[in-house]
Amino acid sequence: MGVESVLEAVASQTGASVPALRLVFSVLLGYPIALIHRHTLYGKNKLLQHLYFIFTGLLLGYYNYGKYSMTQESRANYANFDVHFDWTIPTGYKMAAVSYYLTSTDSYDIVWTMPECVLVMKLTGYYLTSTDSYDIVWTMPECVLVMKLTGLAYNLYDGLNPQPGLSKHAQSVALTKMPCPFQVFAHSFFPLTFLIGPHFSMTRYQDFVAGKFTEKESVNGLPNCVKPAITRSLLGFTYLGIYQLVNIIYSDEYMVSDEYMYAPFWKRSFVLGVWGRSAFYKYMVRVLASSICFAIFVVPLSISFICLLFHFQESVNGLPNCVKPAITRSLLGFTYLGIYQLVNIIYSDEYMVSDEYMYAPFWKRSFVLGVWGRSAFYKYISVWLLGEGAIILSGLSYNGVSDSGKSLWNGCANVSLSVFEGATKFTHYVDSFNINTNHWVLENIYKRLKFLGNRLISQAAVLLFLAVWHGFHSGYYATFFMEFIIIAFEKDFISVLEKNVTLLEFTRRPYISSLTYLGLKVYTFVFLGYCIGPFALLSYSKWIRVYTAYLFLGHVLFMMWPLYKIAVVRWVLPPQRPVRNGKEKKHAE
Repeated sequence: MGVESVLEAVASQTGASVPALRLVFSVLLGYPIALIHRHTLYGKNKLLQHLYFIFTGLLLGYYNYGKYSMTQESRANYANFDVHFDWTIPTGYKMAAVSYYLTSTDSYDIVWTMPECVLVMKLTGYYLTSTDSYDIVWTMPECVLVMKLTGLAYNLYDGLNPQPGLSKHAQSVALTKMPCPFQVFAHSFFPLTFLIGPHFSMTRYQDFVAGKFTEKESVNGLPNCVKPAITRSLLGFTYLGIYQLVNIIYSDEYMVSDEYMYAPFWKRSFVLGVWGRSAFYKYMVRVLASSICFAIFVVPLSISFICLLFHFQESVNGLPNCVKPAITRSLLGFTYLGIYQLVNIIYSDEYMVSDEYMYAPFWKRSFVLGVWGRSAFYKYISVWLLGEGAIILSGLSYNGVSDSGKSLWNGCANVSLSVFEGATKFTHYVDSFNINTNHWVLENIYKRLKFLGNRLISQAAVLLFLAVWHGFHSGYYATFFMEFIIIAFEKDFISVLEKNVTLLEFTRRPYISSLTYLGLKVYTFVFLGYCIGPFALLSYSKWIRVYTAYLFLGHVLFMMWPLYKIAVVRWVLPPQRPVRNGKEKKHAE
């Protein structure tokens, strides 16, 4: 029985989609790919390393998006064309275009035309392949390619045309000369990040293949990366499990159902928070085959992985000390994957748009919204953690040592679990989720819009870029719009709150601080689901039901803030000076 037959059998028994299973399997294949490189090629001939990464990356890409690239609905769009426009064709055009621009000596030509070329090709792919559901097609790795090639263009421009005022990061990643095509293609199709990210700079890749990520204490000069790699990958499965669990309980369909719409307010708040959070816990995987998929894929890969570890331990050079963090990260990934699977069984997307959810009590709608929304986050986090485990194992994420002398493996981390799970405001979610993409946007988009002279306009432009980068579904634009107004609300509200010293001191009292923390957790839990709902459901007919079920409270609370802010400042949170000599002096309004 071939791999595809096994995938189809697992999908038919568990309800999982074949493309999702194929993607998870490909992410797990990153572990043996990383081990083979570290055991045979690390620190050796650069050209051989480039060719190895190009070959394995393109092989994974063709396996996922070559002959299996189109759904039935997207095939109808292709029927209007005479060519089979699968993943291999845009990839070939893109490689040819990059080769052409690398021969150009005009840095302005590179920075202004190469990014537009790859972005237009990606948007064309969205137009041809998009459906009303979440599509795992070749436009997914195109997202990562657009970031890498656009970042490459800006890095070349900054290096060839030094400008005053560049940030330290921009200076550190600037390229003073054109990289060779083999470097660019290996960086673009790097097998451990090509399918799902994260993005990393060309300078990091160059240092990696040059063998600069080493420790003086190690016997063979290799970083101790195996432990953090496995740790990160296990974290990925953990988050994906959490997402799946939430999606079972509060599915996307439930969030737009009448049951949720008419549930008690408290339940709608809770469900919105859970569902919204879980939407980030799985990356591009709708359902994971919990038991069968684990037996078929995880166990064999784990056995082969352990065998390789024992082989490395018995080798003369010794094992790179990255096993523990790699195992930790992978276990966390499996855990989140399991939670996602469980939630997805209980609250599926179908349940979130059902009448059962629409007419459920408000408390239940709130609860389900929170669980389902949180699970939606877990699907992204879980797969990122699984992929990060392989990246740690390869040594690419080596980030030096801490003050205590411990190796750091967060160079390619895409999520900070401590900040994400402990979030009490939405800024924490922005800072802890999709870290590499947010940092890339900050350096390459936001900071280059200083000429606009307005931070709000720059932020709006960045979020619009992210929405277009994701695709044409209305849910993307609705979610990023909500992010814009929520972040603006929080910043303004905190500035008002900090001027009322009496209330601040009151919230720091014993027990009151605990109640404040609990209230903030409920706030972020529920409205995380409210914000991520359109992103998970995509189509307007679905995500509008979630907003309707929750009475558009998020829009009222955040969008109406400029109107009721006047009353809040005057009667609830008037500005105050610190108490001095028993007298309280008020600021002039």
